[in-house]
Amino acid sequence: MTNTDIQRLCQIFTDTELLLEEYADIGAEIMKIDSEENELLTEKIAERQKIIDRISELRSEATGIIDGGDEREAELIRGMLTGSTVNAHVKDELIPVRKAIVNLRSAQFKAAENDKALQLQFENRLQEAKEQLMQLNDEKKKLDYYSSLNQTGPNLGGSLDSSF
Repeated sequence: MTNTDIQRLCQIFTDTELLLEEYADIGAEIMKIDSEENELLTEKIAERQKIIDRISELRSEATGIIDGGDEREAELIRGMLTGSTVNAHVKDELIPVRKAIVNLRSAQFKAAENDKALQLQFENRLQEAKEQLMQLNDEKKKLDYYSSLNQTGPNLGGSLDSSF
């Protein structure tokens, strides 16, 4: 792997780390947004999707660089990315790559933890919305029932004749 490739990989990993931090920050913002603010939620989710798309582009570029180099180095770097060879001995020129990968993996972990919390919050919001909908449905049934009684006139089982 050339020095230029190593520098570019380090830059890609650093850029991805920054994007993951931004992704997590937006997730934290989403968690603070009230359930009723659909437009703002949609906007923030779209921002996160743009970040995901950019990370995907960077991942493709990194994969091309890794796959284009020496097979042993590529295997070592792939192992570092998955966490299986982070502590393996590497040549001096790959130490910056390892450092960038360690930082990247840390950012990935934080983003994944944030996603779990956000997913749980959205599941809770969904459950609350379902419960509210059920409650509204029950209220509508009552309203429909009383409305139907009122429309048919004195059809409440007859009227009492109170005269003797």
